[in-house]
Amino acid sequence: MASDEAAYVRRTYAHFARVGVHQDGVDDGIEHTRYRIAPCWDAKQVQKILTQDLLEKDLQRQQALDRYGFFDARPNQVHREPIILLSSVYKKTRKTTSNSSKQPNIEQVTDARKKANPSQRETRRSKKWTAMTVMQEGRVQIIADDVVVRRRIYKGIPDSWRGVVWLALVKNPKSSLTQELADTPSAHDIQIDLDVPRTIRGHYHFHTRYGQGQRDLFNVLHAISLLCAECGYCQGMGPLAAMLLLYLVPDDAYAMLEQLHSTYHFHDMFRPGFPGLREELFVLQSLLSEYTPRTVSSLKDSGIAPSAYATGWYMTLFSGVLPFSSQLRIWDAFLLDGFDVITLAAVAIVLAVDSYDPPPSSDWLIEALSAPLLPESDDAVMHWIESSLQDPRTRRQIQNARQSWAEHSQAGTVSDLLV
Repeated sequence: MASDEAAYVRRTYAHFARVGVHQDGVDDGIEHTRYRIAPCWDAKQVQKILTQDLLEKDLQRQQALDRYGFFDARPNQVHREPIILLSSVYKKTRKTTSNSSKQPNIEQVTDARKKANPSQRETRRSKKWTAMTVMQEGRVQIIADDVVVRRRIYKGIPDSWRGVVWLALVKNPKSSLTQELADTPSAHDIQIDLDVPRTIRGHYHFHTRYGQGQRDLFNVLHAISLLCAECGYCQGMGPLAAMLLLYLVPDDAYAMLEQLHSTYHFHDMFRPGFPGLREELFVLQSLLSEYTPRTVSSLKDSGIAPSAYATGWYMTLFSGVLPFSSQLRIWDAFLLDGFDVITLAAVAIVLAVDSYDPPPSSDWLIEALSAPLLPESDDAVMHWIESSLQDPRTRRQIQNARQSWAEHSQAGTVSDLLV
């Protein structure tokens, strides 16, 4: 029975929470729940003393990690060459013009990103964030002027400050993953267990089966699946939870997910019918008609709607599509300004793909928009998004699109909008 299998899943995670997992973060671990390989339920806590061979293996893995903890440091942690998003595109006006520049070599772009010396910039920005925050009742409060905060968020929150600033941006929510919550059955436990080992597996924190990272991810997703009867659990929740768990303890990650659900539009993104997603795709379609009419026309002639390539962008905030560093920058701005940031990031991607000469075919366009993407410069992309948000014409177009969607939704005719 499914209920028995779900109970077995919860018991397995609880068991490894008690005893630990050998070589957590280094070894792959053993799959127990999928194949019903029962662990030794009476096992004592895993011995922490490592042999010389295991110490060497651990050292090799640690030396292979990039600055974010990924042991596969290639762009997007995938094995296909990404499409490069040229920075020169974002210096142009709203009027679409062609770009005859040759696309740079992938090695040139990655080398340029590495030479940016992020550690020095990180140190300078950390000092600024230290000066503009105070600790009150155990939580960070931002005390700087709103204009200063906005400017520094769009420049990128220092990685060492990211977790506490993210919490501050959502008003420092508090929740607890209680034992009662952990013991409550969820209809989604089996699916969550299937998705956990394939979520950000290239990061050492989530690499080992039933390791600390995977246990935290399961517990947070189990809890969030019980939050809303309408939404339950969707696969897009996994990358969101994993991103939060890289910067927050599980209780705070769960509290943040509650806020994403209740105040950041994710209830409508995940509930049946995905009305929030459909609205965002409609706004995107409206903006693309202005920014990239050539691409819109080509895709429309082939019967390709934004949902064919942008659904995953919205549901996971570009997980597995953009490099991790780029995803973080978008998260920073998203938590400040909401889903308009995601829509304009999507426009920025299509704008860059649209820019190459000769005019690409619809087949190439859909392949490019479905591929991993590598911004030549995160700063250029984020500056364009920030400037676009402040552009009165863009703001008006977004507002008009949302108003049109609301009117059609009330009239029951939204199905006519996304064709």
